[in-house]
Amino acid sequence: LHLLSRRQRQMCIRDRQKGVSPNEYVTKYRIEKAKKLIEENNDLRIKDIADAVGFKESYYFSKTFKRETGMWPTEYSARDK
Repeated sequence: LHLLSRRQRQMCIRDRQKGVSPNEYVTKYRIEKAKKLIEENNDLRIKDIADAVGFKESYYFSKTFKRETGMWPTEYSARDK
């Protein structure tokens, strides 16, 4: 949680009171950030996006992205083309 701003930590605490764990909050935050990166630059590789949002393994990032959004990162990228 030390990577989050004060406001984001406060939101995390509020969400935790609603039943969202800190890990779930961070995961959702990372996926939202990844979606923005994909939307802004379709030329980025999945590995680069995974690295940029804090995932060490691109495969784990892809699985997490699919679980959170219902789409693989490549599907999400292709939907705007």
